[in-house]
Amino acid sequence: MSSQVASPITMRTLIAVSEGWDNELTEIPITAAQLHFDIDGIPHDGELIRIAQETRTRLFEKIGAPARYLEKHTPRFQATALAEHAGRGDFGPKPSLVVRNGELVTVARGDLFALSNAAMLRAVAEGVGDYAETLLMTDIERDAEGLNISLISPSKEIAVRPGDVVQSGLHIVHERFGNQATVIEAFIYRLICSNGMTRRECVPNGIKRTRKLPIDFPNNRELQMDQVRQLTRQNWNGLQAQLGALRASSERPAHVEELLSRWLQRGRLFSDSIMQRLLSAWRNEGSENTQYGAVNALTAVATHDRDLSERHRRALATLAGLLAFSEVHICERCFSVLTGR
Repeated sequence: MSSQVASPITMRTLIAVSEGWDNELTEIPITAAQLHFDIDGIPHDGELIRIAQETRTRLFEKIGAPARYLEKHTPRFQATALAEHAGRGDFGPKPSLVVRNGELVTVARGDLFALSNAAMLRAVAEGVGDYAETLLMTDIERDAEGLNISLISPSKEIAVRPGDVVQSGLHIVHERFGNQATVIEAFIYRLICSNGMTRRECVPNGIKRTRKLPIDFPNNRELQMDQVRQLTRQNWNGLQAQLGALRASSERPAHVEELLSRWLQRGRLFSDSIMQRLLSAWRNEGSENTQYGAVNALTAVATHDRDLSERHRRALATLAGLLAFSEVHICERCFSVLTGR
């Protein structure tokens, strides 16, 4: 489920709503030997937990199987394939069935602690401190594994030039039931056109993402939340300097077509189709021959071009962040975040 928010939602409201999402789900821990798939679902305690095609596809993607190929086959064939992977232990040694209204949502690794969406957001609010009340959600994607959220704050704002105001905040990807934990990045949002971009800090001594902890690890919930707090503070404290760097990019001349082509190739994202989309967006913005003009073309396509896949749009939003702050820091390690998604 993905949506841009017509009217920004406050952090307090977001936490309250996420508690409702969390409460919709029930986790059923089982052993690997108890995980059986048949045509209609998973037998458990004399009942059948139903599985929709969307969920079967998601399970294939989760274990690295060719989902688009397998979903074209019969439910019997798919059930056999899932059972084969379950027998190999691809769902972990202690699977956990995540259920909503008697229907399977996903199969999680029950040996790892799953931090709820609401608890993660509370840790983010605590990491920001007194500024938490200023955070507003601009868009959200919610699926079976977790949340993908963009937050901005008027307290982190700069006018790149008269009438062109940019606010910043945090972009959060939280996999409650996924294989990764939580990623938090700087998020930059241009108010004049609602374009957004992300930047993951390349900090040698900083943490890049949180790490999931074993289910039996002492104090796992609080330790997991503390990782989120640290990552939040790390990104939040660097926002103002990044806004200053973005303003400087508006004064840096550039041959935009050549610049975009070079950066797409460097990020292994180049195609004639994407290049044409970016040039069209750049012309619509006024064909400004500055680095800022190139950044805005990337963010316009990343934010608004729904014909592109979500993966491509996220990569372009990240590439925009790399380009915008390339005068501050850029290295090959920075580009690894494009393929790491």
